Amino acid sequence: GYDNALALKERDVPVLVLGGRKDRTLPVKLARDLARTLEKQGAGVDYVEFPQGVHSDFPGQSNFPEVINAFFDRLD
Repeated sequence: GYDNALALKERDVPVLVLGGRKDRTLPVKLARDLARTLEKQGAGVDYVEFPQGVHSDFPGQSNFPEVINAFFDRLD
């Protein structure tokens, strides 16, 4: 297995974690847990959950452009 939180542990970068409540490939619980673990590690985390999101369809969600733009705007 691959541990995303461990891979980011020593990095000082903002992280955007996206979760989809209808994702059956990677249940939303995994995204929630990742966001919590990263926060505990001191990472700057933005967590966004898409109620209708399924695996790999986040760009199709109606608020996806706003979510992505808001995250990247904060990086400037």
